[in-house]
Amino acid sequence: MQPTSNLDRLMKNSLRILFGTTASVILLLFSPAQADWTPYNFLLTAAIKPLPNYLRYANSSLSPVDKATVVCTNVSGDGSSSPYESIWFCRGQPYGLERSGPLPVDSGSAIGIQINFNSPPGPMEIKAAVQTILRLYLDSRLNKNPVMTVIVPDEQFAEIVTALGDEHFQPFQLALEVPVQIASNLFIQDNSKKHSTSVCYAPGSFQ
Repeated sequence: MQPTSNLDRLMKNSLRILFGTTASVILLLFSPAQADWTPYNFLLTAAIKPLPNYLRYANSSLSPVDKATVVCTNVSGDGSSSPYESIWFCRGQPYGLERSGPLPVDSGSAIGIQINFNSPPGPMEIKAAVQTILRLYLDSRLNKNPVMTVIVPDEQFAEIVTALGDEHFQPFQLALEVPVQIASNLFIQDNSKKHSTSVCYAPGSFQ
């Protein structure tokens, strides 16, 4: 379940960043005239839930456990939702996956990713949320679906952006002082749309 090699292969084959498209999306997201408009056709919503008593026994190395339940909603159609997958994490690392079926999204359709927490999250739930974002991003890209935005709770916005840094996603700047290899980027915003940032996958920024 480790995403590093897949991420490297996928990101390195996608070296161009669409500056104009990203800027246009940001402007439309915050335009009063477009308050009810969404830049995606389908929304993948992941609910992160701690399971403190799951696999909890003497000398267990698989506890505590968190579960991410992912549902796909057709926001530009009839609004119908269908289950996509469940991911189990131990200390923020993925250990199990149960998928209901293929990604129920037409190839080429735009996707949004949303993270919800069933209770106030700790550091392990933040890590599980970031790992879920990366896996949904990979699933979407493999299905030729652009990921237009990632929506996170207001209270965890800064923590999630910081945790994405541990996965080589760095704050996006048009002028980079130190040349790095840029492969792809994510637009992150909170639920209230008060805070947002773009982060790019820059593996060359780490030694």
